Amino acid sequence: MGIVLSRLEDDEVQRALAVMHSEDFHVLVRKVEALREYQDLVRYMENAGLDMTNLIKKIHKLFGMEDYVPPYLTETFANLGGLKGLVKDVVAALPVEKLEALYTEKMRTSAAFKNFMDKLHSQDFQNIINTVYKTPVFLEMRRKVIKDGVDLTPFRDVIEQFLGIHLPRVDSLLFKLLRLEEALIQ
Repeated sequence: MGIVLSRLEDDEVQRALAVMHSEDFHVLVRKVEALREYQDLVRYMENAGLDMTNLIKKIHKLFGMEDYVPPYLTETFANLGGLKGLVKDVVAALPVEKLEALYTEKMRTSAAFKNFMDKLHSQDFQNIINTVYKTPVFLEMRRKVIKDGVDLTPFRDVIEQFLGIHLPRVDSLLFKLLRLEEALIQ
């Protein structure tokens, strides 16, 4: 530290410090920090065990800059099996035998639970589900989610398997009619 302090009077050191404290230099630092390659480097070094975030925060402070914001907000995600894989892993972690035993016990000992399950498996409930599936707003919501790349099949499968509720398959013709209706309205 003494070496650094003894050189603070040097004219070249003073010019370098002036540049590092200038707004023009700060703008360039922010541009570099916004680069995907730079963000990948920071993440790589963090994953290797170096506390890059604290180091860069100290450099920002040294340069008289605002606090450093790590690039984790723009994280690159990998496909780890999608929703299907997520649902599969969650189901695999569930104590299915215990849940089945609890279900059987509650069906036998709890009138309220049995009544609820009977209603859930009734034709009246199925008619309500079928009606909801035909409404334009539901179809639009479902179409948007699917269009945005969300696979709803794993959720449907779990609902059908564990709750015994049949969810209708929506005909793609229905989506086309919905879009045609929207076009005519506009």
